[in-house]
Amino acid sequence: MANQLYAKGYDIISVYDYQNWGHTYNVNDKIPRRLIITKSTKVGILDKTLKWWNCIKSIRRYIKEEKPDIIIATQAMMFFCCYIANMNIEIPIIAADHTSFTRHINPLLDFVRYRLYAKANGLSILTKKDFKVLGDKYPDKQVIYNPISFPILATTRIRKKRILCVGRLEVWDIKGFDLIIKIWAELAPKYPEWTLEIAGPGDNKSKAYLKKMIEDNKLSSCILLGQVDDMKNLYSSSEIFALPSRMEGFPMVLMEAMSQGCACIAFEVGGATNEMLDENAGIIVKDGDIEAFKQASITLIKDKTIRERYSMVAINSVKKFSVDEFVDSWECLIHKTHNKNISVKNS
Repeated sequence: MANQLYAKGYDIISVYDYQNWGHTYNVNDKIPRRLIITKSTKVGILDKTLKWWNCIKSIRRYIKEEKPDIIIATQAMMFFCCYIANMNIEIPIIAADHTSFTRHINPLLDFVRYRLYAKANGLSILTKKDFKVLGDKYPDKQVIYNPISFPILATTRIRKKRILCVGRLEVWDIKGFDLIIKIWAELAPKYPEWTLEIAGPGDNKSKAYLKKMIEDNKLSSCILLGQVDDMKNLYSSSEIFALPSRMEGFPMVLMEAMSQGCACIAFEVGGATNEMLDENAGIIVKDGDIEAFKQASITLIKDKTIRERYSMVAINSVKKFSVDEFVDSWECLIHKTHNKNISVKNS
């Protein structure tokens, strides 16, 4: 977002608390960056308190120095810090939350997300489902979908008979990797030419747990790929993408798979998948219905015509998640928030 708004003529300053943030997220070198100095790296309660206090002081100093028209605070704790830092300065703040509002995290974050966001001048949320969950709470909220991270596939590809799953292994329970491995234990003997492959980084404990599950089921056709650098190629060379997650906010991996023409199958995860994957673009399964997920997998494995139809529809349907749509939505929210603030000051 920073790069796109900068390209459209906005003056952008990035404030972050991660030393390599600019390189990790490929931020334009011309965008000024300000590092939040937190000092404490320990994990005790007093040390955590000191860390956040230093964070608030750094943000307040930058607000006073830069005098921005708008502050965009990404995620709950950064909004909390910006809100405290902005006291008696009163720059309009937009909170950008990328976590489902059906998910309760911990008491502090729940307080920020379900109470303190009322103090925000604008709120960006990920899904219409969250908009409905929040109801009349936060009248200045707006749904802004995350954009596609890859160029949409433009040519046909030779695909491997692969069912692909993607996600961090340390959250295997949330991502449902145990469920898909159990399903594959039943399907693998019937479809020996197919593989189940799981891509994503993970710690040694998570890898060991999943490897043991694979070995216990004697699944030589189930492969943990680890971190994959060229995800676009992996998606575009896979026949099927599976999302067996128990919980998701806005599943970017599903959007990425659709953009590369995978035939997709996914649990509803509370309705999160319905906003990108309709019945013509893939198969959505009721949460927790393992048998239905297995049968849907069989349908896609056995019928190439269905896979190809879903592939074509998926590629066309993700165009609404373009970067241009994303930036236009953010511009709308920024202008609305800025104009409302001017009206309040003039009244």
